[in-house]
Amino acid sequence: MSATSLPGRARVSVAIVLYNSRATIGRCLSSLYRRCGEPLEVVVVDNASPQGGLAGLAREFPQARFIFNRRNLGFARAVNQAAAQAGGKFIFLLNPDGELVNDAPGLLADFLEGRPGAAVAGPRLVNPDGSLQTSAYRFPTLAQTAAHLFRVKEALPPVRLRRIAPAWLGGLVGQLNLHDRAQEVDYCTGAALMIRRPVFERLGGLDERFFLYYEEKDFCLRVRQAGLSVWLAPEAVVRHEIGVSSESVPELATLARYRSMLAYFAKHQPGRLAALRVLLRAGAALRHGLSGLAGRGEEARTWRRVFALAREGGR
Repeated sequence: MSATSLPGRARVSVAIVLYNSRATIGRCLSSLYRRCGEPLEVVVVDNASPQGGLAGLAREFPQARFIFNRRNLGFARAVNQAAAQAGGKFIFLLNPDGELVNDAPGLLADFLEGRPGAAVAGPRLVNPDGSLQTSAYRFPTLAQTAAHLFRVKEALPPVRLRRIAPAWLGGLVGQLNLHDRAQEVDYCTGAALMIRRPVFERLGGLDERFFLYYEEKDFCLRVRQAGLSVWLAPEAVVRHEIGVSSESVPELATLARYRSMLAYFAKHQPGRLAALRVLLRAGAALRHGLSGLAGRGEEARTWRRVFALAREGGR
């Protein structure tokens, strides 16, 4: 049976936030209606995409409800907008560069219904070529941040290490986790994430101080602090093409990432904030130098701005 969009009757409400995503959103919506075997409520929020060409989507997909913002309100605020319009028992966050491989919304909802203490569940994500994409992680630490800033992950590709890493190490490092069994995790990426609606409302939705990035880390941490659990449910599968929206505005996305990183540590690990700022300045200086040597002027300018952001404390 093909899914339809029936507000008030749907078990699952899907929240999709757009920003310059015209190339992928059609495939995303088509997969929802093709793969899901139950009624869906779909709410799409466009955050004032400058590329345009999105108004025709409402005619192409009349089953969905569309909200067109006059300015970019950020991901967290747009998700909260969509959730306020939705009526399902579950809220499924889905990036517009995501495409269902199977009935992931139904499988994730079933998964949570079978576990009363579970509040959030994420699917197995795969790259367009079908290879595994990391979707379950541990909460951020200074060591993780250093590995990112100083390009350790690029020197040690997870796809190789994942094959030889012991299971216990996969439990500590998300990139080394095989994602091959249902398991409780710290958090799953917000690219595709199922949340019990009562929990979403009780926790006040996503924290809107996170304009882009880190909102799912913060939310899952608050879920766990409330005594509930977050799970990876790999039976549900979503194909995800990373960075379609962010790559259209790379400087905005990079600055938003580090501004949100600073906000996350200020909120949850204030004792480590000063060390993070030092680390971020060092990493930004390195990245600036490498970009300059490679002749990537715009990228070097972005890293100068990240350095200033860290020095100013994220303002």
